[in-house]
Amino acid sequence: MSSERPDAPAAPAEKQLMSNPGETLREARAERKMSQLDIAQNLKISVAAVDGIENGLYDRLPGDTFARGYIRSYARMVGLDPNRLALEFDRYRGIEVRERSVNGISRIAEPRRSGGGLMRWVSLLILLILIASVAWWYDSRGSDVPSVPADPLAGDQLMDEVEVDSLTLPAAIAEQAEALTGGNLGLDEVEQAQSQSAVTDVSGDEDAASASGVDTAVVADSAAAVASQDSPAIAAAEAQPSASAALSMSFVANCWVQVKAVSGEVLHSGLMQAGQTLNLSHPGAVDLVIGDRSAVQSINYRGEQITLPQQSQSGVARLRLGQ
Repeated sequence: MSSERPDAPAAPAEKQLMSNPGETLREARAERKMSQLDIAQNLKISVAAVDGIENGLYDRLPGDTFARGYIRSYARMVGLDPNRLALEFDRYRGIEVRERSVNGISRIAEPRRSGGGLMRWVSLLILLILIASVAWWYDSRGSDVPSVPADPLAGDQLMDEVEVDSLTLPAAIAEQAEALTGGNLGLDEVEQAQSQSAVTDVSGDEDAASASGVDTAVVADSAAAVASQDSPAIAAAEAQPSASAALSMSFVANCWVQVKAVSGEVLHSGLMQAGQTLNLSHPGAVDLVIGDRSAVQSINYRGEQITLPQQSQSGVARLRLGQ
């Protein structure tokens, strides 16, 4: 009898260890006056699954993981501790014992990868080759570009190649250039006349001497005409004697004057200065344009004194003489 007494308390302890948490949930549900249908609708599971939890028929459920989750949710609905009931479920199913046996296995260390250093060196070598290739490509590209020598005379040569003949001078400038050319020819004639007069003086003939004096006077007049070439337009006008001039104009101030024939031919175009006189001969009528009416002292056309029209706002006077 005495040997059986120590074994008697072992049965209740084993029963407590293997107690089904579903019974606790069922009692709590009954106290709250809830049906299995209410639990199934809240947990979104079937009534058969709720009955399996309460009766310990966990094989009807998809697995222990789902069963543990259902028990936790069930415990919250009826106001019980979900962690305590989940632990009772693990003990009831023997899951805690299986986890302990698995955790006892020592962790196997992961073997070190061999060849990691080799791959790193190979990658570095490939990178260096790429950098060297790019540098060589840029260097070879720069050497292929032909160098252009800087020639300081290139600009002068380009300017020398400009065709000056293609430029067209205005009519007034062209006339002044012709007047200058004529003046140069006059100088040549003066020199020739002087040389002829010198030869005539050597001969000692009295008549030749008098002729030489006349030539000398002509040379002096020609030289004076050449000296007045500083103003080409004025020289062309003063080359005509005033006595036979059809048009004579004198000025007291600087003024621009243009004289044109009715046909459009420009007889004179240029700036007249104070104290100068313009003399022109033309058989027909002329059109006269005066830039400043107040700068004209007098106008005489074929012996008749001309009165300028009333001064305009701009001061320019336009009139036709001979018609």
